[in-house]
Amino acid sequence: MTEFKYSGKYIYIILSQTGSIVSEWLKTFTKDEYNHVSISLDEKLDEMCSFGRYYAYFPFWGGFVKESTKKGSLKRFKNTKSLIIKLEANEDDINNVRIEINEMFASKRKYRYDMIGVVLAKFGKNKKRKYRYYCSDFVKEILIKYNILKREDCPEIMKPMDFLSINGGEVIYEGSLHDYCNNIDQEE
Repeated sequence: MTEFKYSGKYIYIILSQTGSIVSEWLKTFTKDEYNHVSISLDEKLDEMCSFGRYYAYFPFWGGFVKESTKKGSLKRFKNTKSLIIKLEANEDDINNVRIEINEMFASKRKYRYDMIGVVLAKFGKNKKRKYRYYCSDFVKEILIKYNILKREDCPEIMKPMDFLSINGGEVIYEGSLHDYCNNIDQEE
């Protein structure tokens, strides 16, 4: 079983653009610099999670996934661009997020990527479906659920780029995701 851990008083929001055919198509469609968002509870980003593709070479089947630069799509796309946002939160809230993520991983087969939701979102429509998320919807909802973000401070339909304007968010890095992970590993 996957067990998410945490290593401090921060939550990390990772915006990314892998450069895959699908991400480049999304970039053309949305006109946004970053089209994916993940969450991590440790500065090293050893454990990131989101709603995305299950398989690096097959982008059309997805759900709740653990992401890493050491495997899967992020390993395959070495030139993944990223922007990392640090959010301060109290230990209880971070622990609750960790517990929720672990519980979701324990029953991850029931969660699916919400392709209908992401298409509707592009047209300004919001349709919630049980156990269905797309990346920004998941990150927003988990942060609201545990009082790290306030619903009234977020747009109804949140895109990855909207995380740049969240209250209390501090951009700590922009550049290659692989470079960030390699450099932070070398600092130890």
